[in-house]
Amino acid sequence: MYLTVELDMTYSIGPSRTVMLAIEAARSTGQTLIADRLEIKGASLHRIEGESGVGTRIWAHLEEQELNLQYCAEVEVTRDDVPLEDLVAEPVHALPAPAFTYLRPSRFCQSDEFSSFVTNRFSGLEGGAKIAAIRDWVAREILYLEATSDTQTTVVDTFARREGVCRDFAHLVCAL
Repeated sequence: MYLTVELDMTYSIGPSRTVMLAIEAARSTGQTLIADRLEIKGASLHRIEGESGVGTRIWAHLEEQELNLQYCAEVEVTRDDVPLEDLVAEPVHALPAPAFTYLRPSRFCQSDEFSSFVTNRFSGLEGGAKIAAIRDWVAREILYLEATSDTQTTVVDTFARREGVCRDFAHLVCAL
């Protein structure tokens, strides 16, 4: 399967700022990056390896008030399409060490705030079936609206407002 990703983003950030971007398609097992292009005007860029060796992160130092970027990628996905609902849950003690970074609550994904909701709403579900139900709930219950999120928006905000942008959807699925 081939995917094309295109985006054009503008952020007002203030003069002479450095921002970290996690925006490029990852070169990883199961997908091949055919081509990609990132354009950021008026910025010096420094790439570093992403967390757990997944993709890259970009430090962009900007002299302008706004961050304007365009990104385009063509990706061939070669991994098998395994139905999420068929995946079994691994016991927590059997997870590999790098996974624990993603299980801890964070500044944007306060997963510990949702224990009661998840227990009540998704009781009786495990593994991929539970994740699929969470994904479907988020798709049904959260409205995608441009400019409804900023650098201070947390998953608790998204849950309460029932609206957000793409990163808010991802944060909510991860938190739940």
